[in-house]
Amino acid sequence: MLTPEELEVLPEYIRPIYQQFEEFVIKDMARRIEKASKVTETVQWQAERAEALGISKGHIQQELAKTLKKSEKEIADLFYEAAYMSISQENKIYQQAGVIQSDLDLVAMTPELERIVQATIKQTNKELKNFTRSLGFARIVNGETQYVDLSGMLINALDYTHFQISSGVVDPVTGIRQAVQQLVTSGVRYVDYKSGWSNKLDVAVRRAVMSGLNEMTNKMTLARMEELGAEYVEVSAHSTARPSHAAWQGQVYCYKGKG
Repeated sequence: MLTPEELEVLPEYIRPIYQQFEEFVIKDMARRIEKASKVTETVQWQAERAEALGISKGHIQQELAKTLKKSEKEIADLFYEAAYMSISQENKIYQQAGVIQSDLDLVAMTPELERIVQATIKQTNKELKNFTRSLGFARIVNGETQYVDLSGMLINALDYTHFQISSGVVDPVTGIRQAVQQLVTSGVRYVDYKSGWSNKLDVAVRRAVMSGLNEMTNKMTLARMEELGAEYVEVSAHSTARPSHAAWQGQVYCYKGKG
């Protein structure tokens, strides 16, 4: 198994991939807003608005495809690295107990462990892909938070900026700055529109990867216990445990057997 500290650190290798995607989206939208803000004629504005939406949507989809492809490779590498770390750490315990003679005995993946790793990689990649189908921005309207998908946010930003500038409320530089600031303040978010819950995309990705790693190594630990006939487990202990957990943490229990 991996320690809580290791589970905290490992997902950080995936997070930058999605932070780069977020940066791309905001920069792309900012360019569209800046370009469209220079148009004053109504007919030309409508054409520029439509073109900006179409081009931006296409560019973002292309970048998203690249992000997911890169993410899949990094996820596979990370999960296998974590799997071998977990095996190596547990081998030391099995060596001390005399169950195995050498760390080399069980370093290689058994078919069952390989199945667990592959299944968890597939599940995690599927979850991350689902995240990218529900991306948006958060904006405050009359004191309430509203979530708008990427295209909707660009339309809102274009229309609002054009209105502000064309009506003389603000100068072009201020109008563009305000629109871009709203994008940056919100950041690209994963939005669950049914529950109303949202989180920054990179934070949601990190949480999904951490959950996947934890689930994978737990399953691997149980599979190896079955394989090696281990009956007992020592439960970890944490100073910040909930009261309901504090009573039983840090003790040894019989997982399966006669004890």
